[in-house]
Amino acid sequence: MKTAIQKLGKSLSAMVMPNIGAFIAWGFITALFIADGWLPNEQLASIQPYMLTYLLPVLIAATGGRMVGGDRGLVMGAIAVVGCIAGVGGTDGQPMLMAAMVMGPFSGWVIKKFDQMMDGHMPAGFEMLINNFSVGILGMIVAIFGYYLIGPFMTGVLAVLTAGVDVLVNKGLIPLVAIFIEPAKVLFLNNAINHGIFTPIGAEQAAETGKSIMYMLEANPGPGLGVLLAYWLFSKDKATKDSAPGAIIIHFLGGIHEIYFPYILMNPVVIIAPIVGNMCAIAFYSIFHIGLKGPSSPGSIIAFLSMAEKGSVLMTALGVVIAAGVSFLIASPIVKLAGAKDLNVHRFSSWILCALLYHICRKKPRDNSSSFRPYLLYHKPPLRLNEGRAISEREELPMKAFVDPDLCIGCTQCAGICPEVFQMTGILAAAVPGELPPDTVPTAVEAAQACPVSAITISE
Repeated sequence: MKTAIQKLGKSLSAMVMPNIGAFIAWGFITALFIADGWLPNEQLASIQPYMLTYLLPVLIAATGGRMVGGDRGLVMGAIAVVGCIAGVGGTDGQPMLMAAMVMGPFSGWVIKKFDQMMDGHMPAGFEMLINNFSVGILGMIVAIFGYYLIGPFMTGVLAVLTAGVDVLVNKGLIPLVAIFIEPAKVLFLNNAINHGIFTPIGAEQAAETGKSIMYMLEANPGPGLGVLLAYWLFSKDKATKDSAPGAIIIHFLGGIHEIYFPYILMNPVVIIAPIVGNMCAIAFYSIFHIGLKGPSSPGSIIAFLSMAEKGSVLMTALGVVIAAGVSFLIASPIVKLAGAKDLNVHRFSSWILCALLYHICRKKPRDNSSSFRPYLLYHKPPLRLNEGRAISEREELPMKAFVDPDLCIGCTQCAGICPEVFQMTGILAAAVPGELPPDTVPTAVEAAQACPVSAITISE
């Protein structure tokens, strides 16, 4: 069950991650140009609702369609979600971000099944005609389906969620949402709940008040920072301890929260720390009526503070400090009592070390029954002498690279670091087949270490 939820979360993240730039653009336009923004401009502020209503859902749905059905799925996903948007009244309705996460993959699946059915049965010379008309006709059908069913259904879901949030706010119980947020994040549902649930609700609130606490519930980097600090200072396993500083930088400054999830998964009791830390931060923000003007995407301290109101930057930062401090205080004794439990013992060692360690570690044996696949890089023994000179054993062995498509989230870091080995195929990365040229191995290793979800293996 847990594995299935994690796969779902990674799929949802894969739809959002390639489009983070669009979320950032929308967030900055909102923070800068709305009436209460840093640089109020009514004309430029008018861009914001169109981006939220049309651009973001179409991008997410198109990405989801491409994940399942390739380029034809991309077109199908875009067509389908427009039906949902029209079904709720366009800019007069609620943003269809959640609908996009459903309709995109569904549309890709529809066209994929059609292509499989037609494989080998197309009359010669009619391929282009059939391909174009199939997308047009099936796209029309799924758009109508979205108009009458999915769009109104998602509106109902968001209405229920909004009503629930309103009850929690009115009763002073909004901090309790952290009980659900933090475990969901660890299962890789962070992007789904942030952009699929909180962002639409936050946009509706921000349209009325100019800010929303909804933007702060999932994106606060403080809870994860506290956990990583505890492991850095008190972990008795050297490898885990050494990996924490790199994870802190990636999480706090880079905004990639996924990097701290394995630290919690290896010792699930630690989840108490970010839950309580986030609860305290949310309570603080609620008491002082603090909110963000737009979504913090990614969830880095830079993006988080850039979305703050003019006069509340320090208070917003203080909430992050509170979350980190409380999380640290709770996580520290748990980490101390955990003894020398490392990530390998809990079948999560390779998950973190491959992404974070600044040196290359020896590959450990693994249990093939585990639902998590280890991804440790090879670290050969110390230099040995060969004909009077010291050489690395790695230099003598051919190396290959592999990217696990089930783990890859399409962040493009590996392709940016080592384009000779890693390339983007659609929204996911892939390694060149065969043995790596010796001169590319160091940069390939660097790319593997930089992968936030440890999806890359460098092996013999």
